[in-house]
Amino acid sequence: CSSDLFANDMCLVRATGQQIKSVLAEGASHLPDEFGGFLQVSGLRYEVILDSMPRIGKVQVETSQGYTEIIDDQFYTVGTSSYVAYAGAETKSLRQSEIIIDKMMTDDEAVMKYIKHLGSEIPDVYRTSQGRIVIRPATN
Repeated sequence: CSSDLFANDMCLVRATGQQIKSVLAEGASHLPDEFGGFLQVSGLRYEVILDSMPRIGKVQVETSQGYTEIIDDQFYTVGTSSYVAYAGAETKSLRQSEIIIDKMMTDDEAVMKYIKHLGSEIPDVYRTSQGRIVIRPATN
């Protein structure tokens, strides 16, 4: 696998809770149709409500005490690709966020590093859905 095919540089940004909610909404905007810009997450969980326009419901961030509601005007450190942070056409909400570290490694390098860190045994937590993203119909 060559990292030249379609590798994204990874970065850390400082974003508000509102910016995070907005970028999640951009990623969900094409549902229920397929869309390559739908965002997968770690360290938070959220719900998408399918209405005439998909919208983001509850968003919670993972802390050492469990999950807690994300706060719109609080800042969070977000690890993401440069494509999501500032280069892609589909997501624009993080463009005003502060870049803490840019181009730290490519996305495929990050995945390979994490797999090596895990060793020869995949933890049980990865064997089933973790329920980070819930998509539900709107209730009338």
